[in-house]
Amino acid sequence: MAFGNLTESSAEVAIQAWLYDVKNPSSQAVIGKVYRGAPTDPQVRKFAHQFADEIISKLSGGLPV
Repeated sequence: MAFGNLTESSAEVAIQAWLYDVKNPSSQAVIGKVYRGAPTDPQVRKFAHQFADEIISKLSGGLPV
C-alpha cells in the first residue's frame, strides 16, 4: 500500500511518501521518503514520478526503470 502526506508553504513543498507490504504488516516500510522542493506543479509532479519509479524498482527486484 502506498500513501503520503503533502505540506506546502509559500517557500517549499514537503511530501512524505511510504510504501508498505500489507502481506507482512509487522515489517517496516519498504520505502519511506521525504521530498522537498519548490511549491510548483511541475516539481510536485516530478516527486510523484520519482516515488512511482522507486515503487516499480522495488517490485521488479531492483532492476532499473
